[in-house]
Amino acid sequence: MLAEPRPFLTSNNVLLLRIFSPAKLTQSGPNTLQKGNLSIMVTKWEYCSLQKVGKGGTGYFYPSLVFYTAEGEVREDLSGKNENEIVSKRIAKLGEEGWELITSGAFERENLMHNLYFKREIK
Repeated sequence: MLAEPRPFLTSNNVLLLRIFSPAKLTQSGPNTLQKGNLSIMVTKWEYCSLQKVGKGGTGYFYPSLVFYTAEGEVREDLSGKNENEIVSKRIAKLGEEGWELITSGAFERENLMHNLYFKREIK
């Protein structure tokens, strides 16, 4: 039997509902989980990153947009004569397409990469 939701306020005064039930969540639709009589909408996201990738010790960096899919990465080369303008326009286009910047950072794999990470809701 599903217990009544119990509201409580967090330290940031955000109202949350706790649902106490032994029932497990089951998927009842592509974006819906079911817990007893309660349906929970699940937001699904897709991700991409804008990277400035270094070419193996040459000192040359080029921009690349990477879309992450279940099948793997899909890359879009953004190099050209005026890379700053190309990148600026591509960031603006990502915004128009519903992509939201979620974080930025740098890390090292084979080459030093500077990344901007974006997400967009899958509808």
